[in-house]
Amino acid sequence: MAAAHPLPPSIDDFLVWEQRQEQRYELLDGLVVAMVGGTADHNTIVLNIAAALRAALRGGPCRVFAESMKVVTAQAVMYPDVLVTCSPVEPKADAVLTPCVVVEVLSRSTHEIDRGRKWLAYQQLETLQQYVLVSQDEARVEQYRRTNEGWSYRVLAGLEHEVSLPAGDPPVRLSLGEIYESTSVLAPRSTGA
Repeated sequence: MAAAHPLPPSIDDFLVWEQRQEQRYELLDGLVVAMVGGTADHNTIVLNIAAALRAALRGGPCRVFAESMKVVTAQAVMYPDVLVTCSPVEPKADAVLTPCVVVEVLSRSTHEIDRGRKWLAYQQLETLQQYVLVSQDEARVEQYRRTNEGWSYRVLAGLEHEVSLPAGDPPVRLSLGEIYESTSVLAPRSTGA
């Protein structure tokens, strides 16, 4: 993410403005921010998660979207890396208002925003049950889960762990090995000897 742009006066104005742009933008805390490309590992992790969720949810009411579907709140417009919704979505829709799971793959340029501004915006969504942050540099996943008391936080570090996502019945379970398949996290490391 980079370059801030002049702020359209409202969410609706931003959405109209963004449709005329050649690239994607997010609106966070009154800032219009250009979206930039990611690494091969980032893209592979996103596809691994989306493909595993799609396979697990096939035939049910829940749908999985990756990267190009936006989430709109009362004060923000964001493009999560992966999202799941169990509400109907119109075929021509370009936004989801009711995600139950949102996944962001962290990068050096976005990790502070994903943990800060985006997390605050996502918490406003009543349908959101889980916010997941996935490192692209190590086998590490952070989970925020909605509970009756608020939000719980859990860190899973190491390939032996599984992430349980509340999409579908029963919940979908993804191993960190699945998430990091074909990435440098699983590649043999050179010892330099």
